[in-house]
This record gives sequence, C-alpha cells and structure tokens, in this order.
Amino acid sequence: MRLAFVCLDPTAGLTSEPLQSALATAGALAAVHEVTAIVGPQAGAQLLSTDDVVAARVRVVVIAQPADAGSFTSLAHRRSALALESLRTVYGERGPDYVEFVDRGGEAAVTVQARFARDPFLTTTRVGVRAWGTDEMLRILDGWLPDETETNLLHNLERTSLRHADVRLTPTAEVDATYAHFVTEADGLAAAWTLPPAIAAATAARAAAAPPRPALGARPLRLLFAAPLDPRRGPQALVDALLGLVRHTDAWQLTICGADRAAGGLATSIRDQLVLTAAGDPRIVFADAGSDLDQLLASHDMLVLPARWESWSAVGVHALLANRPLLATPVGGLHALAEPGVSGWLTADGSPRAIGQAVAAVLDDPQELTALIAAEGPRKHGRRVADERAVVDGYAELLAALPARRRVAPPRPRPPLVSVVIPYFRLSAFVERAIASAFAQTHPAIEVIVVDDGSGEPADAILPQLAERWPLTLLTQVNQGVGAARNLGIAQCAGRYVLPLDADNELCASFVERAVELLEAEPQLAYATSWSTFVDEAGVPLGDGHVGYSPPGGHGIEFDRRNIAGDAAALIRRRVFELGFRYRTDLVSLEDWMLYRELHDAGHDGAVIPAPLVSYRVRTTSKLRTMGIPHMERLEGELRARQRERSVEWT
Repeated sequence: MRLAFVCLDPTAGLTSEPLQSALATAGALAAVHEVTAIVGPQAGAQLLSTDDVVAARVRVVVIAQPADAGSFTSLAHRRSALALESLRTVYGERGPDYVEFVDRGGEAAVTVQARFARDPFLTTTRVGVRAWGTDEMLRILDGWLPDETETNLLHNLERTSLRHADVRLTPTAEVDATYAHFVTEADGLAAAWTLPPAIAAATAARAAAAPPRPALGARPLRLLFAAPLDPRRGPQALVDALLGLVRHTDAWQLTICGADRAAGGLATSIRDQLVLTAAGDPRIVFADAGSDLDQLLASHDMLVLPARWESWSAVGVHALLANRPLLATPVGGLHALAEPGVSGWLTADGSPRAIGQAVAAVLDDPQELTALIAAEGPRKHGRRVADERAVVDGYAELLAALPARRRVAPPRPRPPLVSVVIPYFRLSAFVERAIASAFAQTHPAIEVIVVDDGSGEPADAILPQLAERWPLTLLTQVNQGVGAARNLGIAQCAGRYVLPLDADNELCASFVERAVELLEAEPQLAYATSWSTFVDEAGVPLGDGHVGYSPPGGHGIEFDRRNIAGDAAALIRRRVFELGFRYRTDLVSLEDWMLYRELHDAGHDGAVIPAPLVSYRVRTTSKLRTMGIPHMERLEGELRARQRERSVEWT
C-alpha cells in the first residue's frame, strides 16, 4: 500500500517528539509498504544529512514554507492547504491509500475537508490524525491562551482535523478519554484507534547500549528531568516536591535538562523561576538543553515525568530502553509507560505533595529500585511498547478496518433540481457570463432565476434579450437591495437546492455537482460553499492565480468576528428558507455572513469545499472595494448588533 506521513511545521526539527514518531513509524512501515514522508525544511535538512534508517527506507519530500497567508485566513490555514497540494504533487491523480498527520497545528484540516467533500483525488485515501495534544490543549495546560485571530483560527483548524479525519490514533484509552472531555459535542470527534507511536530504531539501539547503574548504597538517588521547560510538564511541581522532603535532605540529586520556555501572562522564563525556587541548592543542577540524552541517562537512576498531562513521552520510552525506571504522574499515555512493579511508579496525582510522597517511597525502599533495574524490568517493558513489529501489525489491522471510501448518498430516480438565483443591479457587462456559467454546470438539472432589483438603466435591455436566448425566469422588483432580491428569487424557485450567485461572478462547471454530492451524502448540512479566485473585470485571475478568498469553515471564537463560514455563492437546502430563514434586508452589506451566523445559532451548519470553484470579480466600483474594505469594522459591528438583538426578547 502507499502510505504518507506529513509534518510541515517549519520549526520542527528531529528533536520534535511528534516528528520523531512520524518518521520512526514511516521507517517501520516502509519494510512492507511504499512510504513517503512530507516534511518541512528544517526537519528535511537534518534528516537528509544523516544515515538514519528512515532516510534509507522512506522517500522524503521536503516542502518549502509559505511566507504569508495569501488568500487564506491564517498562515496555518495556508500550510494546511500546502499539505494537500504536496500530496497532489507527489501522488498525481490518485492519493495515497493512507495519510497521517499530527493533530497539533491543524495541518490535516484542508485534506480532511477535501475528503469529506468527496474530492476525487482522495476517493480511496483514508486520513489519520495522531493525537499528540493540540496547540489549544497545550496552551491551556501551560497557563496562557491568547485571544488573537491567528491562534483562534489555528485552533479551529485543529478541531476541523479531529472532527473530519477517518481515524484518530491515540496511544492509550486515557488519552482518548481526555480528548472526549476536551472536544465539545458540537465540534465532533473522529473515532479513536488505540495504537502507540513508534520510536526510531537508531534511538532504541543507543538506549539499549546504556551501562548498568550501581546500587544506591550510601549515595544519593539521581533523578533526571529531561523535557522542554513547559508548565504542563511539571518541572516546578517536581522542584517544590523535592525541596519539601524534610526527612531525605541529602538523599537525592536532580538534573534539569530542557529548552527554556516563556509562560504565563507575563511571559516569564520557566528556567528563571526554577533557579529562583532552587535558591542555589547544590542538589539541583541545570544541564545544557542540547546535552546528550544517552549520557544523561547513563549517569542517573530514574527519569521523572511530573506532567499535568502528556499524550506520550518518547523520552520516557528512551529511558525505559536504557533500563531506567520512570516516576510519572497518572495522566495520558504515562499510564502505559510507568507500570508499577515493572517499569517504575505512578504518583497519586500531579501535586507536589503526591510527587514528593512517591519519591520518598523510593528512598525509603531503595532495594525496589535496585531490583527493577537488576531484573531489567524497564528495558523489557520498553521493548514491548516500542516493538516495531507491533507497530506494523497494528497499522495492518487499522488499514483493514478503515472503509476505503466515504459513504455515498442513495441514488435518486432523477437528479435534484438546483435553482440558481442571480440578483441584478447595473451589471449589464457581466450578467451574461454569470448566467452562462450557471447553465454550463455538469449537474444536469438547473433552473436560473434573474431578479432585476430596480436597476433602471438603458443597458438593462440585455435582460429580456438573455431571457430569449436562455431558458431563464426574469423577475423585477422596485430597488430594495441584494437581500430582498435574493429572497424574491428564492420564493419563486422550484429547486430542492438554492444557489445565490452575484451577477458579476461565475461558477466553475463542477461547483453544483460537487456541492450536491456532498449535501446528498451529508443530510445534517444546511449548505455547501467553496473557495473562490479573484478575477479582474476581464475575468483574468489576479496575481498568480492564487489570490482569492479561502474560508476555513468550522466555527469557534472567530466565527462571530469574521466570515469563516464561506462565500455568498453556496448551495443551500431550500428547506432552510421554508423554516423561515431569509437574507436580511436591513443591512448595508454582508447579508450572507449574517445568514450563516443565524443558521449556526439555530444548529444548522455548512461545509466548505476546499477548492476554488467560484470566480469572484473584483471591480473598480465593486461593493468589496467601495464599501466592504474601507468600512469593514463598522459593517461587522452592524452584524454583531443585529445578532445580539435577535437573542433578546424585547418586552
């Protein structure tokens, strides 16, 4: 089978645990499958300069990073689109049989959206997301969750990935339970499959060569903390716990090794905080963040993992393979690594008191530690959790269990009628192209309704001429605005689906077919929209053809602050309007944004097809340029006021 592992994070080097795991898994599976790893430049440069088994077995594709967001809502969104684009470049017309992403960073979002939207490229591709802990989860645990656009949109992408993936890979049931508690029912969560990540063969070989440690005897217990200095990893709780051991003042030593982090609202250095707490205590030393882990393990008795929460710990597995026991908090994947009586100890909870009590218990009975190491319990357990054969077999079971295709809607006796509603006001130069694009759809059942919104110009004579050449319905009303024009056309339509189309825009020929296929297969959706390409008045794409509007879909904090739901050109179920929803006629602009918000508030969400299927004409005198861009803040404020007004019963 053809498998792909994707990690485009530009900051991820080979010390990144998620990337390490992805490459190790790719290397293990390459023994029986055709495997490609698509990575960012930093990881690629490091990987290709080594003689690691991954570089020998796996096809590695290094992808340059985008410099800006372009037509996307955020840099993370563009990177997610780049991931799908990279898959297309590597695999041609048919995607891989299985592609796996890390959940952190939302890089899977566009790919899972495309598969959900029945993209032909991904017809037989299954998409997996490996649960390492999303950026949103980790920021919360680290004690600082900024309310800023880029971060909020990133977290929206992560939730989209978790919702629409075919499978969510978790190392333990406890990790699955954490995700189930964290993600709301409205966001949804893909089905879980328990399968621990792999560890690089070279890492396992180095760890296995670690020398034995002599019995404690009269010397202090040497503890090692080896992880980035994030609050969620618990270095402060560990230091507090050890300094509180009044009965064992000279019985322990601690080495802290990890890259410093700035945390909290004041972005305080964690290392500085730890140094301040230690107050020069000689029992606590700080090793350089780049220190060799194998050498550190060789000179210490135990690795301590005092995390608030951790999906998995590659460093923990490394320590086990070096035959060093773990002392860990009972969270996430640490349950599976620190098995009491076999590979280490679990604390009662993550508090300094509980950590201190667990360390004191080891100090009170040093023979247990000596016996664990002598029996090679940690190393044997490490081999079980890092068994490459088990990883290969686990993926074989997973791939056999995943359905190859998204479900399809049962066939109808005839294709559903789609009503394209085109509001018209003084756009005689463009309206014929809009009408032609509607009738050029590959979907066979189309009706077109043009609503003249009291345009009142001599050039409007083109409308009856077009009605003679095309089988369209022409309606006229006194000028009331685009919302009222759309509502009139919708009231007169006969289709199962409605498609509002501005008179100066054009549809790609496959827009309706793809949107109908999606809505027929997903009855819970109220509408389907797509990305768009900006074109000039002559219809020529602006810039390099990548300038446009690429909404990410989904919801969350930014949903109420900007339009991430989709373009005005959307295929909408007619029953939405039969329920009483309408385009607002009391707004200056942004009627489509308001409709999407009102639908969402009532529990009716849509989906974005992540492909540019609409040409959006940017005219010199277009509403976008004359009204939208200069007055966007005021217009968005008007939407917020109208939305809040509807939420109150004004008695």
